[in-house]
Amino acid sequence: MNNTTVQSPAIHNALAIAKAQGVLFIREFLRQQKSQGVQVNLGPNKSASLANLQTALLEGTIALTALEQWIHEVEGWGQQHVYLFELPVEFMRQVNADPQTALHQLVTDSPHQAVLQATDQFSFPEAMELQQIKVQQGSLEVIWRQQASNTLRVRAQDLPLQEIDGDWYEFRAFRITPSRQVMRFLLTPDTGTAALYIQLPLGKAHRLAHSAAVACVQAILQLPDLPVKDLAAPIKALDRLDLAAGSNPLNLHAHSTKFSTNGGTIEFTANQHISGFKQIESMRLVRRSLNEADFTGDTGHFNIHLDQSGRTIQMSVSARHHKCYFKAQMSGFEMRRIITYLSQL
Repeated sequence: MNNTTVQSPAIHNALAIAKAQGVLFIREFLRQQKSQGVQVNLGPNKSASLANLQTALLEGTIALTALEQWIHEVEGWGQQHVYLFELPVEFMRQVNADPQTALHQLVTDSPHQAVLQATDQFSFPEAMELQQIKVQQGSLEVIWRQQASNTLRVRAQDLPLQEIDGDWYEFRAFRITPSRQVMRFLLTPDTGTAALYIQLPLGKAHRLAHSAAVACVQAILQLPDLPVKDLAAPIKALDRLDLAAGSNPLNLHAHSTKFSTNGGTIEFTANQHISGFKQIESMRLVRRSLNEADFTGDTGHFNIHLDQSGRTIQMSVSARHHKCYFKAQMSGFEMRRIITYLSQL
């Protein structure tokens, strides 16, 4: 392959990022490449799939730019908290007149214009770092990344018991795989969707990242604050989807929902062996009798069947915290579809 020496560091880092993704996503990428005429085998397991991917990259049969696009679509989606915002009507009206031009101008006029369309895709910054701002197809995407690592227990590499200074020690082996935590803000004016996606677990680092991201986005959009979206009504609407006899666009089932009023709560929930509490006839009848006008949506836990992959993922929605949580790794397409639907309720 031409320029192997120049491209090797990028390929090395790209493969490290790919290795942290689920095998279903890796095989799907190889399958897509194969459908486009690339000579590459899928492999029976993750190790084989990664080896085939590496060979294809080194031989030039798969372009690094294709892998870059795939990484952007799978890295940092799912297993995360999502905060929804409802931006001012007048601001959205002005942007929607010409989204591409308006968003590009906002970024250009902001303190962060130097990051616009940056090409650094594969680095592993030690701290959460603003790395890219994209304005494409009338949408704004702001991306932060930081290095992380996954550990996998490998018993075959354990060492035998050793006696050291009269004490016995047991050494257990873990393989460390480099990965990245990704945080992104995505604004899609034509659907009215504005959301902040954070993979960091709840805690101090999460709170600091959230505050920094909000401040950055405020500076870009030139807004004094980012109004959060009230999720109380959407929780009721999602729960109602499962009751309705008509279409269910998300193929969603409510596993549990909680409603509150005047300091009291009512909660409907199913045990872990049932995908939704409305499978129980008596509970469905009680839920139908609830006068929703007297209650606000508090929390909801939903199972969503993903048509493309055939997987079922869990989504939790909290009105009090103005956020959702997704328990499984997902693709950008899957996540954007759900968040767009939720933002329009």
